[in-house]
Amino acid sequence: MNKKIVYFDCSSGVSSDMLLGSLIDLGADIETIRNECLKLPLPKSQITANKIKRKDVEGMDFSVNVYYEFQHEYDFLRGEEDERELSRIPEHDHGFKLHKDKEHGNIYMISMEISEIIRIFEESSMNSNVKQMALNIYKVIAEAEAKVHNVSADDIVLHEVGRAEQIITVAGICTAIDMLGINKIMCSAVRDGSGHVMTSHGKMQVPVPAVLEIIKKCDIPIIIDSEHNTEMVTPTGIGALVGLGAEYAKSPSLKPDKIGYGFGKRETGLLAAVRAILAEESN
Repeated sequence: MNKKIVYFDCSSGVSSDMLLGSLIDLGADIETIRNECLKLPLPKSQITANKIKRKDVEGMDFSVNVYYEFQHEYDFLRGEEDERELSRIPEHDHGFKLHKDKEHGNIYMISMEISEIIRIFEESSMNSNVKQMALNIYKVIAEAEAKVHNVSADDIVLHEVGRAEQIITVAGICTAIDMLGINKIMCSAVRDGSGHVMTSHGKMQVPVPAVLEIIKKCDIPIIIDSEHNTEMVTPTGIGALVGLGAEYAKSPSLKPDKIGYGFGKRETGLLAAVRAILAEESN
């Protein structure tokens, strides 16, 4: 019996939206993904996947817009960029917390405890295979973040990776893997940039600490590209690869069946896409 393989080429970076976009471009149905993600007890969201072209390459741009509900108005720091927004939304009970960002004064950021994220998946009606994949991914991320911040993995509070956008995207990745019937995952080395990036903890050196902690515990190499002063690898992106059990393959022998591209949101100077190659492996 033939096994379905997906090979993720991460030579211009990896993030969760890039991975999911590439899987949708391979044929994972966005409506099914949207309906499955609605099973999560999270705020209302708008989930979209649009075909775009970058550097004359067509691929998928996946996005999630979450309508958070808080009791008051806040200046809101999203974390991935030094971006401040005014949020006017009513009270909610989805387990998200607001933390004041000391470095930026009266700026707040959304976070969620890992125990709440686990509860969200365990109490959802998503199938058990998808749930287990998602929990494996968040276990990898939580352990890395806990190591960086010197706390227990059971007590870690996740900021960027704990937002509803990321929870939904991780759920989407796992749903797409399950939907496409993929049995084996392989990947290239991951390429990251250099310099600094704004996070919920302030400016961090690239690669960010959580990325290096995850890389340290797996066999996937990281290429640090000093010519590109930007972040290309996110903790959720590399955490998804490791949590899904991706095997590093420098020069895989594959006969491609389908090829998909998932674009990221950053302008990096490179293609800023994950290329996914779907193939079959004979036993």
